[in-house]
Amino acid sequence: MTQSIKFRRGGARIEIDAPDYPFAGNAFVPSTAVIPLVQYSGGVAKPIVSVGETVREGQLIARGPVPVHAPIPGVLTSFGPVPLPDGSIGEAAVIALRGSFDITGRKTADNNWKNIPTGDLCRIIEDRGVVDTFDEPLPLAAALRKARDHAKPALVCRLFDLDPTAPVDSLTVSQHAKEVWNGFAIVAAAMRAGTVAIVAEEGKAGQVPPEAELAELFGEARVAVVVPKSRYPGGSVYRVSKLIAERLPDLSLAHAVFCAPGTALAAYDAVVRDVPSIAVNLLVLGGAIAVPKLLRVRTGTLIGDVIDEC
Repeated sequence: MTQSIKFRRGGARIEIDAPDYPFAGNAFVPSTAVIPLVQYSGGVAKPIVSVGETVREGQLIARGPVPVHAPIPGVLTSFGPVPLPDGSIGEAAVIALRGSFDITGRKTADNNWKNIPTGDLCRIIEDRGVVDTFDEPLPLAAALRKARDHAKPALVCRLFDLDPTAPVDSLTVSQHAKEVWNGFAIVAAAMRAGTVAIVAEEGKAGQVPPEAELAELFGEARVAVVVPKSRYPGGSVYRVSKLIAERLPDLSLAHAVFCAPGTALAAYDAVVRDVPSIAVNLLVLGGAIAVPKLLRVRTGTLIGDVIDEC
């Protein structure tokens, strides 16, 4: 499938290939995981385990604004500096795979999130280390608590990506629909949202559930669907805010929470499955890749290992 994108300045158009990559499942478990203790630019998690200790899959290994959990069972062999996605250098924990798994291959919880008090939803999201990846990575729980201090705050749910040439979020919506929509609803309940603004991708309005299902998910919150023109760039907080101001001028975004599909999936895993943030969806593609894949990859997996798998 080919997608036409119009640039916001100048009006030029480009054509990009946008195939619907099928979800290929879990990536290979890494023999060594290198887990950054800096999950966002505002804070560093402090280790609570020492070199030489044995850790379980999903165990808390560092406390901070975003707690860090072990993505694999094994022995913590060292701490050391690693390059981070923003180009800076940060501390990381290195775990060598060893022992049995506590989460993988075992039946996970199936909690009914609607029976959990909203305050507990925030605490669970915080304890499980969920990061909001809408734009710049931020601790989701902190944003939820800040929004709850105000009457009927807005939740903005984006169904597409910052960069349309790397459609991880849009694929996550289409291939994990139940989990993502329940994740959005969990976030809305945790912040006591008065309005839920759904920003859908042009030509993919079918990704949005019917009105009756939205009412079931979001309860008494007002739900509004906005479909922008396909322009680049168009997925940032700034651009989405401008779009909503144009289409929904009565809606205040002063205390809004902006939530991406990957964030919603992480919130669902944390609350419903009782699984901490130890994996993310990753799309691997490009001219050097034999088989492009959408994979569920453990935190701390070396990118070279993922490329080798593809």
